[in-house]
Amino acid sequence: NCQALKLVMGGDGVTSIGKLAFYKCSNLEEINIPNSLTKIEESALGHCYYLSEITIPNSLISIGVSAFDATNIETLEIPASVTFIGGRLCAGGKLKKYIVAEDNAHYCSDENGSMLPPDAIFAKIKKTVDDYAGI
Repeated sequence: NCQALKLVMGGDGVTSIGKLAFYKCSNLEEINIPNSLTKIEESALGHCYYLSEITIPNSLISIGVSAFDATNIETLEIPASVTFIGGRLCAGGKLKKYIVAEDNAHYCSDENGSMLPPDAIFAKIKKTVDDYAGI
């Protein structure tokens, strides 16, 4: 039972947050993610209603399905290191925008803060090239 849990401090060397690890820890307000983390698994922080912000380290590679489902996170920054994001990442929550690192080769976000699928990166690059070429 994790209902009373409000703070999680991740230790150095922790590489993943397992599937359902903090699922429905509804009073969790803060999680300190170590720079060694490479994976957040499915629903790991789902239904942590009071979790309002999270800093994803540059070491993270994979974010599982519904990892931040039903949280109070309004802005989620995705670093360049992330190569996989499962569906319904923040469904049922307060998310208003994604900010994807410009040098992320797998995902991108638009000026409105929407995350675009991987194939949108090609379209974004093509538009930049076309603009540069005056097409």
